[in-house]
Amino acid sequence: MLKSILLGLEDSAGTERATELGFALATTHGAVVGLTIIDEPDIAAGAAMGIGGATFKHDRDRAVLEDARRRARELEERFSVQCRRAAVSSRVLEITGHPAEAILSEIDSHVLVLLGRDANFSLRDRISRQAA
Repeated sequence: MLKSILLGLEDSAGTERATELGFALATTHGAVVGLTIIDEPDIAAGAAMGIGGATFKHDRDRAVLEDARRRARELEERFSVQCRRAAVSSRVLEITGHPAEAILSEIDSHVLVLLGRDANFSLRDRISRQAA
C-alpha cells in the first residue's frame, strides 16, 4: 500500500494526465498530496535597471507574487474539488522557494512523485503569454 502520492500542481496538459494517473493509483493504494510552488526567489530576483526602476520592480514583484499566491489557491481548490469527486483522500501543500529544491525536499516523504512532462512552476512563461 502506498503512503501518499505527491502531485505537482500547475497549468499544463501533462500535469492533468499525471493527476488522473495519481487519482487512479490513489483509489486503490493511498492518498494524494497536491503540491503548489510559489517561486518567490525567481520572482524577486535582482535585475539591472535604470534610475527609478527599483520602485517599479518592487511594485511589479509584489503584484506578480500576489498573482502567484492567488493562482496557487485556485490550483489547490481545483485539486481539492477533483479529489472529493474522485473520493480520494488528499491534502494540499504549498511551498515557497525554487521549484527543484521544493520538489526534492518532498521526495523522501512520499512513495511516488508525479509531475507532468511539460510542468513549469515558473511564472515567467505565463506572464509573457498574458502580456501578449
